[in-house]
Amino acid sequence: MSPEVFGWLARLHGHVAVLGLAVLLHPVITLRLRGRVTRGGQLSADLAALLLFAAGVGGALLYPAYRSRVKPPLWLAFPGSVQRFESKEHLAVMAVALAVGGALTLRAVGRSPGGRDTAWALLASAWVLGCLSASFGIYVAGTAQAGW
Repeated sequence: MSPEVFGWLARLHGHVAVLGLAVLLHPVITLRLRGRVTRGGQLSADLAALLLFAAGVGGALLYPAYRSRVKPPLWLAFPGSVQRFESKEHLAVMAVALAVGGALTLRAVGRSPGGRDTAWALLASAWVLGCLSASFGIYVAGTAQAGW
């Protein structure tokens, strides 16, 4: 993979993830404010889970090139940033799993109060972990510039 392709795909990966977090905020808020699941709430939970899953797949496809080409020089110059990047990856995987689980829970048992509460807990946890992951990603992108 060329550096240009890696750069484009890495930025697309981040933008799709942030878009997924923005969409995820809708069901997190509406599940707390309304006593029922709306069609829009279900669709936004599904779309958020799909976007976060797509960002996760994109990150997994980028990771081999990152590990072989980008990480070694960064490790020498910015070891703290590399460690934060690895933490970002773990948080992101947890966020994706929670978002998918929350959307599926909402779809399966969202009509019951317990199902809605469980789905909300999963989706809200996904949003918090996703925001932490995004924060680490922004920090690493801003502090560890490969090639500078």
